[in-house]
Amino acid sequence: MARWGAANSVSTEVPKPERVPGLTNIVHVARSCALDNDGKIWCWGTGPLLRSTVRGYTTVGASAPVQIAVPAATRMDVEYALNSSRAAPAAVGCAVAVSGNVYCWGSNASGQAGDDTYDYALTPVKVKGLPGPASVVRTSTYTTCALLTTGKVYCWGDNPNGELGNGTIQDPTLVPVQVLLPE
Repeated sequence: MARWGAANSVSTEVPKPERVPGLTNIVHVARSCALDNDGKIWCWGTGPLLRSTVRGYTTVGASAPVQIAVPAATRMDVEYALNSSRAAPAAVGCAVAVSGNVYCWGSNASGQAGDDTYDYALTPVKVKGLPGPASVVRTSTYTTCALLTTGKVYCWGDNPNGELGNGTIQDPTLVPVQVLLPE
């Protein structure tokens, strides 16, 4: 019998992969999130759960999946930065709804939720200013980007090293700006 995770033991057995029915996407950082066939997002572990504390924002863990209240989604991404230079860890999640709208929740200290505020998104907020439907969203510690169905890319949030791709550095934005891709 193989044991994984027991102190001072190493197994040479490799577990056999199993298909989990009903899941179409899974993301794992410090928080794990899964997208099911019905477009529902479920998250567990440490990361962007929708809670705050009196002394500031905190990310609260869950040992069992908790549903994130986003309209039916087709794609999702989450990011969690424990060793942040900011006052609070940056934990943000984003999803592309069936409609093509993008919704984000969690940390927004850099405007990475895209709702034209720096307010912590206790519930998923619709990204403001995307000129069309998205097909993919990716979020990092302080910046989020969406690939539109037109093939154009839009980013928002912090921009210390040119992450927005719009020709500027250290010029953040609270709403999406188009990445200047060569034609």
